[in-house]
Amino acid sequence: MKFLRIFLFIVLAVLAAYIVFCFIGPKSFDTTRSVTVGASPASVFEEISDFHKWPAWSPWARRDTAMVNTYNGEPGTVGHINEWESKTEGNGNQKITEVRSNEFIRTELRFKDWDGVSVSDWMLEPAGDSTKVTWTMDGDELPFFIRGLMFLMGGGDMISKDYETGLASLKKVAEAKPKGINYEIVEIPDTWYIGKRMMINLKDLDSTVFGKTYGELFAAIGGPQNIAGMPFSIGHMVNMETGDMDIEIALPIAASMTAPKGLNVVMIPAGRCIKHVYYGAYDATGPVWEELMNVTMDKYTTRWSGYEVYANDPAEVKSEAEYITWLMQPVN
Repeated sequence: MKFLRIFLFIVLAVLAAYIVFCFIGPKSFDTTRSVTVGASPASVFEEISDFHKWPAWSPWARRDTAMVNTYNGEPGTVGHINEWESKTEGNGNQKITEVRSNEFIRTELRFKDWDGVSVSDWMLEPAGDSTKVTWTMDGDELPFFIRGLMFLMGGGDMISKDYETGLASLKKVAEAKPKGINYEIVEIPDTWYIGKRMMINLKDLDSTVFGKTYGELFAAIGGPQNIAGMPFSIGHMVNMETGDMDIEIALPIAASMTAPKGLNVVMIPAGRCIKHVYYGAYDATGPVWEELMNVTMDKYTTRWSGYEVYANDPAEVKSEAEYITWLMQPVN
């Protein structure tokens, strides 16, 4: 009897301790971790938006190489889903519920062991030639008696460490990929613009020149409200050795108009166009243009001058690393 009383006392003590652990254990899994990856947002997006690619860097898939995954839906789109079975990592599924190409992904994570839904976000921020990748977890409330187990397993630190491991592996995978320039072929419509053409050296081409010229162009069309798209500039000729260039600073307009003296009204003809999205300072596009033109001359013939579209407002972002420029080269 004495042994039985001791045994029961131990059992009750362990149960009491576990209940205490349940009270102090994490109510949910919440974490945020970031890493800077030496690759473009588009390159990183390819790795995280397609669940087929996760086994190459996912800490859970790498911990259980026998994990069975079943994929459905189009990668990179809402509804893409991965369902898995694992003896060590649990059984569940993860589905994309929101996506902005090369910028943001939101997923919902469910385990078969309980009804909770956890939300995980991926945010990609351009940082020059690199990308700041932020991965978050907003976990649903854990069942009370699961909290003690989570406490004993390390609590929120367990998920945070997994996120750090996963981001480190993702960084290696993304940075090991070939660094070829990314571009797409798009169809552009007939595009009327009003512009001012000038011969100038690159060292003299700064924000003052653009600001003054855009002011002149806005006055010619009756104000910013009459612009028919995003401002751009056209490189009709560039001498990469001397820096001399024939450039036209331009605003898109809805239709042809009579050009004031010193300005031009021209139409960029509709057709195919190579488009590369560049993130970074405006004065650093030269090497990117050179790489893009090497691709163009290998595969296509040009049909018009190349131009840069300034796709966001510099006044609305925090740094030059967030400037977005479309490099456009019309081709046959």
